Amino acid sequence: MSFSSILKPTINQFSQVTKKLDSRVKIFCQQLSQRLEVDETKLLVEFEACLKLFEMEQSPKKVSSPKLSPEEKEEEKQRKLQEKEEEKQRKLREKEEEKQKKIREKEEEKERKLKEKEEEKQKKLREKEEEKQRKLKEKENKKKKPEDEVKVDVEYFENTIVNNYSSDDEYWKKGKKRTVNGQKVFIHEESNLILTIEDGNASLYGLLVNKTHILLSKDIKDEIIKEWASDNGINVDV
Repeated sequence: MSFSSILKPTINQFSQVTKKLDSRVKIFCQQLSQRLEVDETKLLVEFEACLKLFEMEQSPKKVSSPKLSPEEKEEEKQRKLQEKEEEKQRKLREKEEEKQKKIREKEEEKERKLKEKEEEKQKKLREKEEEKQRKLKEKENKKKKPEDEVKVDVEYFENTIVNNYSSDDEYWKKGKKRTVNGQKVFIHEESNLILTIEDGNASLYGLLVNKTHILLSKDIKDEIIKEWASDNGINVDV
């Protein structure tokens, strides 16, 4: 018995496998050339060339490194040390730059928030001032209504006939005492005339309109009201 007789069946079997592989490669190249629409022979040649290149790469020749002299070794050592130091310095610079960047971003964020806070404060102050002015305007409008907005019931004074003013008369007793602009007055509830009473004598101070607006005697334009008050024994300054 010999190794050749022992290995022959395995070798034959491996040979058959390689032959099948070669056949499959040809079929593969045929189908690939059809799909790519290229020349089959050229594709097969290129494929075999790639296989040879693969074979060469799998068994590279060892290339011996040239020996370095002591001077060259020292130079290589210094070069590596310098590269290491440069890399260290580069990382330090990057770290410092990152640190400064974060500081700037933090400062910018702080300034942005302060600006927003100030803008919000100013906005609230403006809104507060606007609201204040609006309320003042409303208050002034209530105090000073244009005459054309003041509606006076003149028909009452045209159609109502009563006795002359007397503090003992039940008609003239209906009302309430008030103080207007520091002046004590009597507001008659039916006619809304505002009277000042002194020694039993009544004088026309003004007229209450719409239950809130006081029209002073000098501002009463309708003579019917003044005539009615005068006809009923009330002093009227013309």
